[in-house]
Amino acid sequence: MKYQQNAAGFPNMQGYNLAVSTYNGVAEFYLCWGSTGAEPAFEGASSLLPASESRKIDYQGPIIQIPCVIFDDWCDQNHIHSVDFMWLDLEGFELQFLKSSPQILKTTKVIYTETNFFGFRIGTTQYADLKSFLTSEGFELIAHWYHEGLQGDAIFVRRELL
Repeated sequence: MKYQQNAAGFPNMQGYNLAVSTYNGVAEFYLCWGSTGAEPAFEGASSLLPASESRKIDYQGPIIQIPCVIFDDWCDQNHIHSVDFMWLDLEGFELQFLKSSPQILKTTKVIYTETNFFGFRIGTTQYADLKSFLTSEGFELIAHWYHEGLQGDAIFVRRELL
């Protein structure tokens, strides 16, 4: 595995062959191998969400079955009671992930997340919905870099830390 090779020199890093989802079980995972469906170099755009009709040409690749877990449950099983910094790049699945794990979200201090302004995938989290949800959960937007109509990145910090 690529992760094992990259993390070999860091004994404090651990990897898990799981996807975070809204349920515990097995899910279809849509590998992205680019517009030809033959270039694994594009796997960073893979997702639990299927490509939207307008993007199917760009997100071709195999569909595999993977184990998935609700993050709250995974944290309970691994005795993790709080998160200082959460980095989300879930290819449109950010809001679903956050809503499915309210317990750990209550303890999270900072969230760095990808944002979307376009429906790349069916069910893609849109920035306005994500911002509204995080604001209602006690976060404040600190910075947001984006390409209008496409994607970006944002930093949200728990309000009481400001």
